[in-house]
Amino acid sequence: MKEYYYLDAQKKPCGPHTADELRALLTLGHLSSGTLIAHKGADKWVPLSTLTAPATPKPAAQVPPPVPSPVAGNCPNCGQQITLTNGTFPSRCPHCTFRLCADNPNGLWSNFKLAFSKMFVLRGRAPRIEYWSYYLFSMIFNYAVYFLFFIIAFLLGLAIEKDKGDPTIALGMMFILYIIYSLFCLALAVPQITAGVRRLHDVGKSGWLFMIPILLTMVLAAILIYAAAHASEKHPDEILIISGGILILTTLGYGIYLFVLTLLDSQRGPNKYGPSSKYPLG
Repeated sequence: MKEYYYLDAQKKPCGPHTADELRALLTLGHLSSGTLIAHKGADKWVPLSTLTAPATPKPAAQVPPPVPSPVAGNCPNCGQQITLTNGTFPSRCPHCTFRLCADNPNGLWSNFKLAFSKMFVLRGRAPRIEYWSYYLFSMIFNYAVYFLFFIIAFLLGLAIEKDKGDPTIALGMMFILYIIYSLFCLALAVPQITAGVRRLHDVGKSGWLFMIPILLTMVLAAILIYAAAHASEKHPDEILIISGGILILTTLGYGIYLFVLTLLDSQRGPNKYGPSSKYPLG
């Protein structure tokens, strides 16, 4: 705290006093606003009014103008611009309510449900967690249901073997089980394909790459059948072995290529397939 001195009528320094004490003496009339004061170490005397003058008010802080919401990309459905709100991406397009791939929940089960809800959605992008979460749970469900149906089919087989009468009912039940299991596998396979297409979109690749193994298998199977039908009687096995080897190696090699693509990180920022849920601003 600074200590001050003031000059009395005989120009004699008096003090030391604090600033509050000088203000009190001024209020009581013992000092005037023109009384000269100085604090310790000062090189000149100044009027007491400089100490009691009201402080100059500071200018009000100017509020910066609001920063416009950054544009994170265009909706893959309607093409309208999509902006971030408080740094987050909307789960649906504000213009056409299309579900965006930016809807990226946390947790494996939440991502599995998200991928399953997009069963017939080929547009947009899917990050790694969405694709592999669905793959994990679909495999678990597939093997669990397969094991359950196997046990039921085994019990029905025992019933047919023990029943000396008409096994039509048991065989019919096995056929119905087979139909149910096939429909279940189809229900799991469709989201797997669409999620794979969106996964390739997320790394900037065409979703048609995910369809090539199916087409490739069909074409090579047709070649295999044609070769077997027109093979010479002397060397039919060689044609089958060569065609089968080509089929296996080609499918395996392309499968490894797709596997590597699904492991790549998301492409930063929006691309031609839509905005990124992991790196919406790039």
